[in-house]
Amino acid sequence: MAIFGNGADVMSNDPVLFVDDDLISHLLNCAVLRESGFNVLEARSYAEACAEIERRPRLAALVTDIELGVGPDGFEIARRARLANPEVAVVYMSGTELRRYASEGVNNSRFIPKPFGPDQLVRALEDAAPLGAGLGLDLPGATGVPKLK
Repeated sequence: MAIFGNGADVMSNDPVLFVDDDLISHLLNCAVLRESGFNVLEARSYAEACAEIERRPRLAALVTDIELGVGPDGFEIARRARLANPEVAVVYMSGTELRRYASEGVNNSRFIPKPFGPDQLVRALEDAAPLGAGLGLDLPGATGVPKLK
């Protein structure tokens, strides 16, 4: 059974907030997370993500695109999520923003470059789990992802 953080079952406890303004990426990746046993909340903008964080401050994790169109970006969403819950796991994704991640990403976060496969997304969540706790998943061929300490 997949576990997250302090040993809570991912299907029955704190959700993962997935934020991406690209509809196809959003739909596909939310489906991957659900099929992997995660309770997924969805947002397609900074405003929607902030509303979810206010409603559910006990997120297990945040997965956010960095570029979300006009307005604040994924870095700001991560900062807000960490204010609400300092232990929330954070995974950033982007096709272009690796350099910005190195200077603007929150500590103990992960980055996955777009495009990525389902195993990379789940592995990034496993690697980002608070206090180094894993999800209990064995994903052959998955590689580690860049992280900020």
